[in-house]
Amino acid sequence: MSFRFEFMDGQDEDSDDCDCPHHFYTHYGPSRRQSTKCPTKTELLNVTLEDLYKGKKLNHKVTKDVSCKVCKGNGSKKCSTCNGRGKCLVNGPKTKNHKKKNNRIVKDCTKCCGTGKYGGTNVSNCTKCNKTRIVRETVSYNVNILPGMRDGQMITLSGEGDEKDGLEAGDLIFILQCENHNCFKRNGDDLIMEKKIELSGALCGTSMIIEQLDGRKILLTREGDGTIQPGFICKIQNEGMPIPNSNKKFGNMFIKFEVAFPSSYFFKNEELYKELEEALPSKQKVKPRGEEVSLQEYNRRRYQFTNRREAYDSESDEEEESCHFSHPQCPMH
Repeated sequence: MSFRFEFMDGQDEDSDDCDCPHHFYTHYGPSRRQSTKCPTKTELLNVTLEDLYKGKKLNHKVTKDVSCKVCKGNGSKKCSTCNGRGKCLVNGPKTKNHKKKNNRIVKDCTKCCGTGKYGGTNVSNCTKCNKTRIVRETVSYNVNILPGMRDGQMITLSGEGDEKDGLEAGDLIFILQCENHNCFKRNGDDLIMEKKIELSGALCGTSMIIEQLDGRKILLTREGDGTIQPGFICKIQNEGMPIPNSNKKFGNMFIKFEVAFPSSYFFKNEELYKELEEALPSKQKVKPRGEEVSLQEYNRRRYQFTNRREAYDSESDEEEESCHFSHPQCPMH
């Protein structure tokens, strides 16, 4: 692929106003315009999952740089004669017909020497900003949290950021930071909840009350016609997070069940175990064809201690062998 550059007749090749590629790609690179706006200021806004579900108006204070209001960003006191303009209307030289014509001319202010500041060359600094033109100011903002907003979503306020002399005020961005909830986890527009139930409820049915993020009480009931397995997940329609701009539609709620089994020997009477065995589905019978072994409870802490002790003993044996071969007359042997 080849490019062909043509120049218009009568156009100077060294002209700065030319937009052709020859003048755009100079040895200095593409021309870059300096930004006329202050950098964007960001603020973290801590919210709860209830705030994102119901919506809320939060009052947040922001400390930012603003132009000094006392000196109007001049850094010094304003001249009272010219009102900071540095120019005044004065009477011109008299002429024969000066009474008929408006003989007024514009000249530099004699009090401030055309600077527009009090004192002329000996300018007194502003007592508010001390000639820096910028002061730190704390401003309160009412941020509107809409129902269904997400963690990390940004709310932009144009022109409410830092101010600097000669530049346009920057933007202020609030970033939502949702705190962890003790009951629910959010996945998009859905809510996920983990619930632990007893073994009796998993086998014979159970009922429970769940408190929704808006304070409503939801009654869940499962009869004994079906058992709840460990890891069983059920769905509740339209009980998730609000979906923004969807005419009051909601996501779903998912509940994952975990079954808490009783501890060993929970029956004091051994006959109850036989009754429980008869009530439960019959277990599979295995013919004794192999070597018979017994199952023992696994104690992780004791197992780790035993492994460490064996490792320590093996290291001690290795040290003794190395000592024996390097020092035959060692008193340890």
